[in-house]
Amino acid sequence: MDACAAAGARAGAAQTTLTTQRAALRALGLRGSRPSLGQASSDPRGYLAALCRAAEEAELTDPSGLGGFSWLLQAVRVPLPAVLGCHV
Repeated sequence: MDACAAAGARAGAAQTTLTTQRAALRALGLRGSRPSLGQASSDPRGYLAALCRAAEEAELTDPSGLGGFSWLLQAVRVPLPAVLGCHV
């Protein structure tokens, strides 16, 4: 990651942040929370879709799985989003 960050800096990256996939996706609003069980009786299809989405989000943010992957964020001529914990 250091070599990638250095290459980005040489290419003009003004900001660099190293984070995990979990932290980045959580900052963007992914939670992996189960939908309300009450929705299962009132809107079974919607409940199933929400349950599938929650399972996918949980898999992507699992800290011992995919959520543990490192993300190197760099910006050239645009700022990194503050929601990702990036500051100028």
